[in-house]
Amino acid sequence: GRTVGSGQGRTTLQGNATLRTAQLTGETGADQTLDAGTTALRIGGLAGAAAPTASAALGAAWTVQAGAVELDTTVELGSGRFTARAESGDVVLGDNARVDVAGRGIRFFDQTRGSDGGSVTLDSASGNVALGAGARIDVSAGAGADAGALTLNARQGSVTAVAGNLEGRTRADTAGDRGDGARAHVDAGTLANVSALNAALQAGGFGGERGLRARSGDIEIAAGDTVQAQRVTISADSGSIAVAGTVSASGTEGGQIGLYAGQNVTLQAGARVEAAASAAGGDGGRVEIGAVGGTLDLRSGAIIDVRSGTGGEAGHVQLRAQRDGNDVKVAALQSDVLGAGRVDLEAVRVYEGITTLNASGASSGSTLTLATVNTNDTAYAAQH
Repeated sequence: GRTVGSGQGRTTLQGNATLRTAQLTGETGADQTLDAGTTALRIGGLAGAAAPTASAALGAAWTVQAGAVELDTTVELGSGRFTARAESGDVVLGDNARVDVAGRGIRFFDQTRGSDGGSVTLDSASGNVALGAGARIDVSAGAGADAGALTLNARQGSVTAVAGNLEGRTRADTAGDRGDGARAHVDAGTLANVSALNAALQAGGFGGERGLRARSGDIEIAAGDTVQAQRVTISADSGSIAVAGTVSASGTEGGQIGLYAGQNVTLQAGARVEAAASAAGGDGGRVEIGAVGGTLDLRSGAIIDVRSGTGGEAGHVQLRAQRDGNDVKVAALQSDVLGAGRVDLEAVRVYEGITTLNASGASSGSTLTLATVNTNDTAYAAQH
């Protein structure tokens, strides 16, 4: 009842197809592709089949691609790679889907060492990525090793996941050491459901990197929400970002946080943006907040914390907002900033419709020269 990949290869299917298997797995180092072109592909389980046996192979890879992809069975690729890609429809993981690329324990004589977690990519070019309530994806680390990576792309649609769908934990080895945390990157047309999606990542322990990008619409980190990883990037390409909850990259060393919006960025009262160090000698982190086309609004009652540990280097806060005549589009700078050795406010001018950049000469139409940029910057600076 298992489907086992061996070596490298590609299988091309004609027309809508359904594959039934108790387990999709592979031999060590296998790299296989199942391609249904522009039609629909469904990979489901076998009714009444015995539970599949665990595979000891490491580093195998499967790619499934079609017009639309539905997975509702077990994929086991220890420290491996699984990719599901839909060209025109959705990528859906049903309630029975189990995608396990977690690290394993590897026996070396009288010692056991953990292997790194693998990677999972679910990618829909023009539809949605949706995980059923019972679906599970595991990119966790073996003991003492690094956790893996999860990529969820629905650039023209939405991404749906709930707490319990995702696992990306690190595990301590016998010496108590852990590797790097799991990385998660979400790139969606809209992230109106960001609270539920982030809760799934938070519950799963994705503490290495967390990237949340909405190509349209706004992103709201609501009061009670916590976005926590050593490196956090939140981007709303054409919308605004509002933070009422907590965005944290704090740890033994301060991490990095980036909040980037095509319109406004607002830190509401009660918001916390933290990249502080807790260990003695730990350096404070870096926080960047940019409002490209709107207003920067850092309200009273919000906190930006980049404190260092005792003896560490102070953190850095970088703020960017668009120029507004001889001013800058900042509604308020009333949030408390803790532990910053440096706070910079960068006034940005955007030149639109430019296709050619020259070092000298006159600017005209779609051509911009560095001489013009320097002249404009000098004139702006002279007002301050």
